[in-house]
Amino acid sequence: MDEYAGKAFDEQPIEEYGPCTKPFLLCQLKEDQKDKLGHKVEEILWIGQNYAAYRSEKGVYVQFSDCPKEEAVQRSRFTKISPELCEIRYLTCELRSRWYAFLFRRRTDPHPTYLYDNNVAQSLMLVLEGEEGNGRQGKQLAKETLKLIVQRVT
Repeated sequence: MDEYAGKAFDEQPIEEYGPCTKPFLLCQLKEDQKDKLGHKVEEILWIGQNYAAYRSEKGVYVQFSDCPKEEAVQRSRFTKISPELCEIRYLTCELRSRWYAFLFRRRTDPHPTYLYDNNVAQSLMLVLEGEEGNGRQGKQLAKETLKLIVQRVT
């Protein structure tokens, strides 16, 4: 048993990054390019000084600050609306996959989830800006957006 434990400490660390640990800077986020998780960025919905909200093929996401300390603060604020965002992402995915969204939609029509995606981006902005009142407004907007999309899907 000690033989195996000793080997673990002797091995050199692997310097290759996985998709979730590879550094990805805010300036690398571009429309029609891949995000940190490898999903195509369809539209950048909001850019703050140190974060961005964007729609990918998987829903609305946020690219946090490049500064690790600031990113940690942003992530803690982000968790305030995470439950709503999770449900909204699922429901917007449902809307996107509905056959009528593609059959009856012209190329010039707005995206079928445009309203919800922009509301989520606004919620993210309010929460990440840091003022306590904004955080409450962001949470409320996320809840209202979730109600709207539940009505639409059901």
